[in-house]
Amino acid sequence: MYDTVGRGNKSYKVSCVEKTIADCFDFQNYGGGWSEIIKAFYKAKLNNSKKIEAFEINGNIAATKRAGYLSKVMDKKGISNFTKFAKSLKKDRFTILDIESENRGSINHEWLIKENVSKQELIESIKNWY
Repeated sequence: MYDTVGRGNKSYKVSCVEKTIADCFDFQNYGGGWSEIIKAFYKAKLNNSKKIEAFEINGNIAATKRAGYLSKVMDKKGISNFTKFAKSLKKDRFTILDIESENRGSINHEWLIKENVSKQELIESIKNWY
């Protein structure tokens, strides 16, 4: 999940985009917050199998469900394997979509996510950013 950058003694490891995104969903406070993570996730061109591996390594079911849900809302291309993976992890517990916002909103039973940010708000926010 890491790429080596540089040469010889001046080489170092950098996490790949998929691992960085997964880490941001896992630790939102280190990823610049919810709005920055959504922007990065929307803009990033992610490899589906690497994305699955990165979220699998992190082991955070709530973060994986959020990413799977957002993949569907954003209509990201080539996501079917990732959404299957994300849905296979869901347990009998609901996950709040945006941990920085109020605990309000409807329950999405397909994803077991509390939509405290509506799909329309997400789509409008993305359109306003790009």
